[in-house]
Amino acid sequence: MSLQTALAHHQAGRLAEAMAIYQQILDTTPDDIEALRWLGSAAGQLGNTRLAITILSRGHALAPDHVEILLSLATMQRAAQAYEQALACYEKALALQPRSSLAQCIRSR
Repeated sequence: MSLQTALAHHQAGRLAEAMAIYQQILDTTPDDIEALRWLGSAAGQLGNTRLAITILSRGHALAPDHVEILLSLATMQRAAQAYEQALACYEKALALQPRSSLAQCIRSR
């Protein structure tokens, strides 16, 4: 199975199917950053915040400058009321992409 197939399931709301494919990808290629990113996202969408944080933290450890993983991790940390950790992730993402729409949104507040 491919990441594109998993993403199609994910976008269609078939999260369990998408997660199974992401996991198959990771069984073969444990350091696949995009599979980790989307697996963490799906876990979060299903309400499993702890699992999402675990998966996204692994992705962050492998790719510390991956902005999308940082933002997803921050969102899950915020949901888990780990506000200091979430803020640190948001700040790092802003430092990596200071001209992003996220940065402009925060500056406008």
